[in-house]
Amino acid sequence: MHHARHSFADLAATLTGRPALDRHGSRWREDGQFELTGIVADAHRVAPDGILSVEADGQMWTAVLAGPQGPASDMLAEGAEVTLTGKRSANAEQMEMRAGAVEINGRRYVVDPALA
Repeated sequence: MHHARHSFADLAATLTGRPALDRHGSRWREDGQFELTGIVADAHRVAPDGILSVEADGQMWTAVLAGPQGPASDMLAEGAEVTLTGKRSANAEQMEMRAGAVEINGRRYVVDPALA
């Protein structure tokens, strides 16, 4: 099962043209907390995670929301303003993060306590 997850992540990265994020390690992440506020351009699920495309300050970011907990998918619809807290990719050229918490409509959802 563990191997299948990596294969699926690689397939998703190939199909979307985006690099796969390391689900089980932290070597790709910066130390310290990172916060991003922007507008949702796209939201979809790549089991078991939610993937958001967020426009912030004229840049398009990819944010991974781990697991099924968190806001309902209709709350993360295109045009919604969100504030994400978590860890940013260690590669400064990649506009990617793994979110531990998402705030939307004044409510904060913790999706990964280790990153919140």
